[in-house]
Amino acid sequence: MKRAVLLTIFIASLASSSFAQLKEKILLVKQTDRKKQESYSLMSSEEYKEEEKEIKAESRLHMKAMMATEKEWRKDEDLSKKTFPRSAIAVRTIRVITTYRDDEQAHKKLAYYMDKDARAAEKKAERNRGRRRSNRDQEREARAQERVAAREALAEQARQMYENKLTELAQAAEDKAAAQPEGQ
Repeated sequence: MKRAVLLTIFIASLASSSFAQLKEKILLVKQTDRKKQESYSLMSSEEYKEEEKEIKAESRLHMKAMMATEKEWRKDEDLSKKTFPRSAIAVRTIRVITTYRDDEQAHKKLAYYMDKDARAAEKKAERNRGRRRSNRDQEREARAQERVAAREALAEQARQMYENKLTELAQAAEDKAAAQPEGQ
C-alpha cells in the first residue's frame, strides 16, 4: 500500500515536472549596441543562443576591425585631420536578467524596465529644460549643441566604417573556415 502511494506520487511529480518543462522559457535580456545604448527584450532560449553566438564572433574580431577602421580613417584626406573616435564604438553585449515560464509575468517585467528607462530619460530632459538662460547662455548652448552634433556625426561615420570592416572580416573568417577540411 505504501509503495503504491509512493509510486503514484512519484509518477505524478514526474508528470507535473515534464509538463512544466514543455512550456518554453522566456528570457528577459538586456542588450547594448555599438552606441552603448541599452535596450530590453524578451527572447526564447534559441534566439538568445543565436544572438550570443553572433556577439561572441563579433567580439573575437573587434580589435582587428577597430585597427582596420582606424587605418582607413587615417587614409581618408578629410577624416585624417580629425581624431578617430575610438570610444564611440563599443562591442555589443547581451545579458540575461531573468527567465520566466509565464508570458504575462515576462511582459510585465519588460514593461517595468522600459518604463524605468523612459522615466530616467524624462527626468534628464526635465533637468535640462528647467534652467533659465540669458541670450549669451543660449548662444553658448547652441554652439555646444553644434559641436555635439558634429562629434556625433563623426562617431556615426566611424561606426559605419567599423560595421563594414567587421562584415568583411567575418566573411573572410567564414570563407577560411569553409575552405579548411572538416577534420582539421
